[in-house]
Amino acid sequence: MSKFHGTLSRREFMKGLGIAGAGLGAASMVAPAFNDLDAMVASKAGPLQKYPWYVKIRDQYDFTAPHDWSRATRTDQRHTLQCSWQGTPEIDAWLDDRDGAGQAKKQQDEKAAYDKRGLQDPKGWLGIRNVAFKTFMNKNSNEDTPYGFLPPKTTTPEQRGIAKWQGTPEENSRMIKAALNMWGACDVVFHELDDVTRNFIFTNDFHDGKPYVWEDVPVGYETGDTAATKSPRAGKRVLANSAKWVINYSLQMSNDSIDNGLSDRRYGHGRTMQRQIQGMLAALGYQAYGPLDYTNNFSENVAFAVLGGTSEILRSYISGSPIYGSSLGVAAGIVTDLPLEPTFPIDAGMRRFCFDCMKCAELCPGGAISRNGGGPNAPIVREPSWEGIGPWNRWANRTAFDAKHPELGKVDNKNGYQGVNESGFYEHWWFSPADCNRSVGINMCGSFGCGTRCVFGRGTEAIIHEVVKGVLSSTSIFNGFFRDMDEVFGYPMYNYGIDGEGVPEQLERFWSLQTNTPIYGVDTTRGGQRGM
Repeated sequence: MSKFHGTLSRREFMKGLGIAGAGLGAASMVAPAFNDLDAMVASKAGPLQKYPWYVKIRDQYDFTAPHDWSRATRTDQRHTLQCSWQGTPEIDAWLDDRDGAGQAKKQQDEKAAYDKRGLQDPKGWLGIRNVAFKTFMNKNSNEDTPYGFLPPKTTTPEQRGIAKWQGTPEENSRMIKAALNMWGACDVVFHELDDVTRNFIFTNDFHDGKPYVWEDVPVGYETGDTAATKSPRAGKRVLANSAKWVINYSLQMSNDSIDNGLSDRRYGHGRTMQRQIQGMLAALGYQAYGPLDYTNNFSENVAFAVLGGTSEILRSYISGSPIYGSSLGVAAGIVTDLPLEPTFPIDAGMRRFCFDCMKCAELCPGGAISRNGGGPNAPIVREPSWEGIGPWNRWANRTAFDAKHPELGKVDNKNGYQGVNESGFYEHWWFSPADCNRSVGINMCGSFGCGTRCVFGRGTEAIIHEVVKGVLSSTSIFNGFFRDMDEVFGYPMYNYGIDGEGVPEQLERFWSLQTNTPIYGVDTTRGGQRGM
């Protein structure tokens, strides 16, 4: 089991960095220069967001990965893993194509046997105590009544006989951010829907396959039946053309929970917050469209988070925040006609760091990250690519895949299906859910292994953390050194598998020695500098 304490002194660390004893020269590398108070005041990031000093604000739509907006299109969420009636069978078919007929079923049988074995071990990560906790950690995520597209019933200003709320876009954004922060969001960003951002509203929902469409109507509506079970249903979900703005919020995840393979509250809590903000908007006199039953079956939320300035896209296909690191989840989207002030992308050097780190790819037990979809025995690829590798992505090989597996295109007999080849519109590293969620690997890494093992998942309580972030935001020459120091300092990298070293002891500490667990288990040293 990895140790929590390293033997490297701070001075040795700074010497390794090459700036020990440099005095003000070292400080000049990692601190902004101000000539007077006017310059300092003028350096503020903006009226809605306050970032650490080393974070750069980029132009609208200019996020840190190379991109080509002319190639962007809306995509079909029925292809995702969460679509149990279409996306999951597609991924299994892709796995059989790669590894041989019957391999997907064999992999699932192995996973089921592994799960059963784990349940019989009272001290393992699948022991009854942990399973009972995990079962309800995300309660309310997609198990309640699935009517999240339209806001809950509330008394509107018209019914009260008063005028609806009126504010400037900046005032409205401040108000919404304040409300979501109070309800538990760690970060909130905003967008105006246009030819670029409309591409991040899915064409079809993964719950029942209904399409999302815009119409020139006073308010949006839904047709057809809706039920809690996932299966194709006829109908459509209509957004009014007047709803031109997006609210995107994120939750800070609990390292105490995910470091112990115990899942996280992000989906259940995020779903509750969704209904709260939709209800508030309706009570103010505005429209609010959102995910039906799950916080990410309506819009490409990571895209909205990255474009809005919450985070950068990382090698592991997750978004990382300069403040909350990789402990960032949900990023749910709400579309409204309340005018909002857009926020812009950021550059904190995180994506650049991923080129040289590759830690998540090396430690992923399923081989799901940066291996070109080749599985755990394929080599790790350092460079990102413009193209997808499987049916869960925007994928240039979809029509050929559909022709090979015609039965998959007939599943949704309510809304129709026509596979479309799609080009990638930005450079990204590959991620394969076939080797993650569909394999024993997900059991061995815990619920969020790529995040917990990420260098950016570390705390911020030591001043050296801010020094490191400041340096990597400006240069990549120390990336390898910082990556090595992450291991020298002994940050935990548990194997949560049945035979994982130290797992029972780690879990026992969680259940028996948590006398100072903060509310929700979040790292309260993060986010204190945020403001509006």
